[in-house]
Amino acid sequence: MDTVNNPLKSWLAADFFNYDLSWDCFRRACLIGRQLGIFTVDAEHMEGLDVPGNHSRTSTDCTLTKSQKRYAFWQLLQTDCLFRQLFGKSPVIPFGSWCVRFPDLPLHPEGDTPQSSLQVYFIVSMRFAFITLRFLEFLDTHGQASEDQVTELVLELKSVVTEWDLERSFRAAVKPTDACLYADLLFSSHLLIISFQQSTKTFYPLQQIPEASLDAARQSIYILEHWSQLPTGNPYNTISLVSSYPVIHIFILLSNILSNPDTTTAEADLSLTLCFGTMLLTVNHAAVAVAVGKPLHIIIPFFNRFCRHADYPYDQPVYPVTLLKAR
Repeated sequence: MDTVNNPLKSWLAADFFNYDLSWDCFRRACLIGRQLGIFTVDAEHMEGLDVPGNHSRTSTDCTLTKSQKRYAFWQLLQTDCLFRQLFGKSPVIPFGSWCVRFPDLPLHPEGDTPQSSLQVYFIVSMRFAFITLRFLEFLDTHGQASEDQVTELVLELKSVVTEWDLERSFRAAVKPTDACLYADLLFSSHLLIISFQQSTKTFYPLQQIPEASLDAARQSIYILEHWSQLPTGNPYNTISLVSSYPVIHIFILLSNILSNPDTTTAEADLSLTLCFGTMLLTVNHAAVAVAVGKPLHIIIPFFNRFCRHADYPYDQPVYPVTLLKAR
């Protein structure tokens, strides 16, 4: 059960801002995975590769199939990419430390359609992971990715979203679980676009946020608005207004509002942040009362009031982080 519990606890902790706990759970999940042979499940079929670890069969072989082990590994690798990309962590799963093929597809439960949301989720999330690995390789090799390299990766992310028609699938989803999976993919693509482009911020003035990042942030708020109106049927879903999902996106919009001389664009973005503030007010009071909800419940209304009433010179842009430090 630890092979399931620790990754789940890691994701839940990250969704609710406890990144230290999330990191600890993830490292423990990787340690257990290595002991179970998940990282070397196909080592005997990959000749010429010297991979550390015990390749012998373990007592878990009777309960974990090779396909299940492969699936577990690729999920861990995706999480490793996120920690490296968003938090600057050292790789827990360095290149060359594993020999794992893709799991057998389809991955859908019996009775589901072959093109199930679970299968789509796995394939698309793995494509996101490979794009992220290319970005991390640029960082490891050159210390940073060039603007052209980032542009290429952003275009590839967008092409994956378009190819799989993720937004239409999200809005057309009938099952709450399907909607959750598609929403998570969309949020992930938007977050990667923003983080990739933020890594090249030395190439442009801070007040000129790349249009792709702004569009990603705006689309995320639209998704949240649609999500907030869905009868999820699952009290344990981790996509919520008081989780980590909207934080980066909403602050990108607030930065644009406070630094953009185009008042029409700023007004349109303000309508989105106000919409998000209204959505926060409709969240169940029990959820808002917990510690993770309090920061957003306090900060977002403050910035919305500031953006609506402040008269500030656009040649001296003000940023949310600066305002928070000043208070």
